Amino acid sequence: MSLKFKFILPAFLLILLGMSVTTWITYQRSTDSLTTIALEKAQVTVNGLSSAVDLWVDGAKNEIITLSKTKLALTALEADAPKTATQEAFDLLADAASRHPAFDSILLLNEKGIVVLTTNKNLAGADLSGREYFQKAMAGQVFLSKPLFSKDSGEAVFVISSPVRQGGRVVGVISSGVRIGRFTEQFLKPLDTPASYGFILAPDGLVLAHPEAKLVGKYNVFTEADYGSRMASMQKGLLDTVSLGVDKLVLFEKSLATGWVVGMTINKAVAFGGARELGLLILGLSAGQAVLILAGLGIILSLTVLKPLGALVGAAGRIADGDLDTRLDTDRTDEIGGLQRAMSRMVATLKIKIGEAEDQGRQAVAASDKAREATAEADKARQAAEAAREEGMLQAAAQLEDIVAAITAAAEAVSGQIAQSSQGSQEQSARVGETATAMEEMNATVIEVARSAGQAATTAENARGKADEGSRIVDQVIGGIKEVQAKALELKDDMTRLGQQAQGIGQVLDVISDIADQTNLLALNAAIEAARAGEAGRGFAVVADEVRKLAEKTMHATKEVGEAIAGIQQGTRKNVDNVEQAGRRIDEATTLAGQSGQALAAIVALVGETTDQVRSIATAAEQQSATAEEINRSVADISRIAGETAMALERSDGELSGLADQTRMLRGLIDDMQGGAAKALPSGASGRKALPGRTR
Repeated sequence: MSLKFKFILPAFLLILLGMSVTTWITYQRSTDSLTTIALEKAQVTVNGLSSAVDLWVDGAKNEIITLSKTKLALTALEADAPKTATQEAFDLLADAASRHPAFDSILLLNEKGIVVLTTNKNLAGADLSGREYFQKAMAGQVFLSKPLFSKDSGEAVFVISSPVRQGGRVVGVISSGVRIGRFTEQFLKPLDTPASYGFILAPDGLVLAHPEAKLVGKYNVFTEADYGSRMASMQKGLLDTVSLGVDKLVLFEKSLATGWVVGMTINKAVAFGGARELGLLILGLSAGQAVLILAGLGIILSLTVLKPLGALVGAAGRIADGDLDTRLDTDRTDEIGGLQRAMSRMVATLKIKIGEAEDQGRQAVAASDKAREATAEADKARQAAEAAREEGMLQAAAQLEDIVAAITAAAEAVSGQIAQSSQGSQEQSARVGETATAMEEMNATVIEVARSAGQAATTAENARGKADEGSRIVDQVIGGIKEVQAKALELKDDMTRLGQQAQGIGQVLDVISDIADQTNLLALNAAIEAARAGEAGRGFAVVADEVRKLAEKTMHATKEVGEAIAGIQQGTRKNVDNVEQAGRRIDEATTLAGQSGQALAAIVALVGETTDQVRSIATAAEQQSATAEEINRSVADISRIAGETAMALERSDGELSGLADQTRMLRGLIDDMQGGAAKALPSGASGRKALPGRTR
C-alpha cells in the first residue's frame, strides 16, 4: 500500500464518518423542530375548531329556543288558530331554515307529539311522541340529542328540541335536525391539505365529520381498532398512529358543549418531507466537500511530502548501488531537508573511508608486486648459482652473495611495507566497525523518533477529530437555530394573520350588533305604531315584539362572541410578543454560536497544520531508517573487503618470511661454497678482490 493511500484512506473514513453524523443530527433536529411547529399550529387549529363547534351548536340551539318562545308558535298550536297565524308561523320556520342551511327539518309538535307545522312536507301530521327529543322537551328541557343518521338523507345529524310554554305549562315542542355535514363544508374542508385535515368523532368514536364523505358513519379509520374510543374517553391528547395506510400524528380535543372529539391529523411524510430533503442536500454537499478535501490533500501530499521523499528514496537506492557521486538537494528547511543533509554527510564520509581503503589496497598490491619481483630475482639468482657452479664456485659464490644481499634488502623493505599496510588495514577495519556501531545507534534513534512521531501524529489526529466534531456540532447548532428562527417568524406571521382574521370577525360582529340595535329600534317603533292602530295592529304588535326579542337575543349572542373574539385577539397579540422575544433570543444565540464556530475553525486549522508536520516527521524518520539499513549493509561490505585485504597481507608477509629463510639458507650454502673453493684454490688466489658492498 502506497504512502499516499495510507494518508488519504484514514482521512476519507474520518470525513465520511463526520459527514454521516452531521447529516443524521441535522435530520433529527430538523424533524423535531418541524414536528414542534406543526403540532403548535395544529393545536391552535384544533382549539379554533373546538370553539367553532361550540359556537355553531350554540347558535343553532339559540335559534330553536328563540323560535319556541315566539307568539306565532304558541298561536299555531291552538286548535282554532286562524290560517293567517298558521301561515305566519310557517313563514317564521321557513325563514329560520333559510338562514341556517344546516337545519334539516324544523318541526312544531303539539303536546301529543303530532307534527303541526314543518319545513319538510313528508313529516306533516306524523306522530313523533315516542322520540326521546320530544319527551325531553315536553319535560321542560332544552334537549341536544346524540348524533344519528337521517333516514331521509343519510347524513349525520343531531336534534335540538325546545319546549313551547303557555303560562308555565308546556303545550308543544319545536325541534330540528342539524346536518353536521354543513360544519364540514364550512370549517373542515378549508383545512384539508396534503399535509393535514380535520375531523369530528362522536362520544362513542363514530366518525361524524371528515373531508372524505365515505368515511362518515364509520367507527374507526385508524389501524388501531381502539383509537376512536380512546380519543373519545380523553379530554385532549396526541397520538401516533396509522390512518388509511399513512403514518400520521393525531391531535384532538373534546368539545365541552357537545362531548364531541374535534381532531386534526398530520401526514408525517408530507409535513416532514422538508427535513428529508434538507438531509439529502446536506449529504450531497458533504460528499462534495469530502471529495474536494481529499483531492486537495492528495495534491498537497504529493507536492510537499511524497515527491521529495521519492527523490530521496531514489538517491538512497543509487547510493546503495555504489553511485557515491549522487547529488542531494539540501535547500529544504524541514525534516526532509535535515535527512537529505545527513545523507549527504554520510556519503561524503563513506567516500573518504573507501578512498583510504583503496589507497591501502594499492599499497598492498605494490608490496605484493615487489615481493613477486624479489621472488623472480631469487629464481634468477638460483639459476646464476647453477651457472657459477659450472663456471667456478668462487666467482658464482661472489655473484650470488651480491644477489642474496639485494634480495635480503628488498625482502626487508617489502616486509616493512606489508607490516605498514597490515596496520593500516587493521585501523581501517576498526574505523569501519566504529562506523557500523554509530550507524546502528543512529538507526535505533531514527526508529525511536519514528515511533514517537507516529504517536504524536495519532494524538494530533485525535485532537483534530475532536476539533472537527466540535466545529460540525456548532455548525449544526447554528443551522438548527436558523431553522427555529425561520419557523418562529412563520408562526409569528400565522398568529398575526389569525389576529387579523379575528379582528375581521369582530368587525362583522359589530355590523351584526348595529343591525340588531336598528332592528330593536324598528321593532319598538313598529310596536308603537301597532298600539296606535288599535285592534287592527294587534297581530303586527305580536310580530314586532318577537322581532324585538330576537334582536335582543342577537345582541346578547353577538356580545358573547365579541368577548370570545377579544380573548382570541389578546392571546394572539401575547403570542406575537412572545415570538418576537424568542426571535431576539435566537438572534443572540446565533451570534454566540457563530463566534464559537469561528474559534473552533481556527483550532481545526492549527491542529491540521500540526498533524501534517508530525506526519512528515514520522514519514521522514521511516525513510531515514530504511536508508540507514542500506548504509549498514554497505559498511559491512567494506569491513569484509578490509578483512580480506588484511588476510592477504598476512599471507604475503608469511611468504616473505619463507623467502627470507630461503635467502639465509642460500647465504649458508654460499659460505660453504666459498669455504670449499678457498681450500681447493692455490694460496695466492685467496687474496682476490673483495665483492662490492661486502666485508669479511
